[in-house]
Amino acid sequence: MTHITEYMRIINLMKSISDTSIHIIGSTTTKGVALPYSVSMILHDSDNHKAFRRMMSEKFYHKDISIRISKYINEASIHFRNESDVAEFLLIAGE
Repeated sequence: MTHITEYMRIINLMKSISDTSIHIIGSTTTKGVALPYSVSMILHDSDNHKAFRRMMSEKFYHKDISIRISKYINEASIHFRNESDVAEFLLIAGE
């Protein structure tokens, strides 16, 4: 798969992040921990938690992220190991 083809596949995966089903609450950095970059968000599509988790695991290496979703209040927090991963996520999902 060429670099451009892979890029287009990833862009298509990430389109579901950039719609109105996600509202970013905030992001923080905690030094000295394994996954220092954290993003908090509200997921407006309560029926699609598994699809969101699957899409994130396809995009990012599973040891470089941690996803926690509260199904009752539809709040999600994602912790990233790499600054480049959180930056890419925020650029695509940002409002």
